[in-house]
Amino acid sequence: KSLLIQVTSGPQDSDDVQFKSACNRAGIENFRIHDLRHTFASWLVMEGVPIFEVSKLLRHASIQMTERYAHLAPDHLHDAVASIKFSAHFQHTTNSEQKEASENGLKAVENGGRGWI
Repeated sequence: KSLLIQVTSGPQDSDDVQFKSACNRAGIENFRIHDLRHTFASWLVMEGVPIFEVSKLLRHASIQMTERYAHLAPDHLHDAVASIKFSAHFQHTTNSEQKEASENGLKAVENGGRGWI
């Protein structure tokens, strides 16, 4: 069942009255226009949209207002770090260095070849 709400260009109260009327006709209780805004923000955060971008979309005056939604994306910091390809950034040993170390009786330790024993 779909619900169409016509929002007027009049005062905010007029929009609230129309929204409440539409909710009543649809049998929806205890629901406000602000709840749609909250749902929108929650879905954005759960889809991985950065908090800063959500803040701009919601036109929040401060990022602190938007940070209320951060708990909905608990893995965002882990995912940010996981996106870095560590082996590409931290592989300091060249093939010639590995060959030379091997010839001198050294072998790479289990940290991706960044150390020698």
